[in-house]
Amino acid sequence: MATFKPLITGNYPQWSGEMRAWLMRNGLWRLVKGVDVKASRADPLALTAEESKAENAWDDKAMKAAGELFLNISPEQRIYLAGIEDDPVLIWTTLESLHLQKRPGARFNAYDTLFSIHKLEGESLQQMMGRIDECMLSVRNLRPSGFTLQMLDDELVCMTMLRVLPEQHKFLATSLQLADKLEKSALLQAFITEDISQLRHSSSSTGPLITALSATTTGLPCEFCSIPGHALAACYRFNAAKATASAEVQDRRSNRRGGPPGGRGRPQRANAAQEAPSATRTVEEFAGSAATQALLLI
Repeated sequence: MATFKPLITGNYPQWSGEMRAWLMRNGLWRLVKGVDVKASRADPLALTAEESKAENAWDDKAMKAAGELFLNISPEQRIYLAGIEDDPVLIWTTLESLHLQKRPGARFNAYDTLFSIHKLEGESLQQMMGRIDECMLSVRNLRPSGFTLQMLDDELVCMTMLRVLPEQHKFLATSLQLADKLEKSALLQAFITEDISQLRHSSSSTGPLITALSATTTGLPCEFCSIPGHALAACYRFNAAKATASAEVQDRRSNRRGGPPGGRGRPQRANAAQEAPSATRTVEEFAGSAATQALLLI
């Protein structure tokens, strides 16, 4: 009976290595790997004694290998073997496909685990190196056949693009990692679509708020004329008073620069100087009151 830990969720890399060594020790690995296949009959309709003996020997080895595999799998993992309990080759390939899903998302998780390794308290450097090698083995096992260095570079770029996404985009990152194939161009298109969706959602969220604020301020009286239904910036009387004050200030400046000598025109300038500040002061007072009211509303 094998002495290593049976297959559970999360220990397939270690289990597969130990299980393979156990099958090798018992002369069953070639059969499980698919190298030692069942011999074909020379005549399908006539079975010789030697062929019958060879078939029986192969069947015995196959049953033994299937039994060894089944007994070294935890009960929660055996549910995946329904109907194939007597086929060791299919058992092995089924477990491999389940626990070694050679998808970008699985490799990303393996990379993340590898780059997150830290030396534990009380752990020796050799033990830490063992954990690194184990994680690296998982990374290699998740690579498909024909995996190239260029493919690795592309995946590292995609992995970085997904890792930098903030928490608000976690669902986008999760959905992209489930894809069978992941390329930079596909990620870029997904990012553009997400930006458009976020912008549209932001616009639809702020629209009702602006409408509510407009409805609230519409019923308030104007700070200048006390007539309800409009804000200070839209008040015709306020704008007219503001324009008058501005014109008076301009006239005063013109008279000061171009007035006749000997003091002629001074009474007119004095009157303008008295009136213009009054009008300007009125506008400024109401403008300040309106600004205060706007801050209170906000």
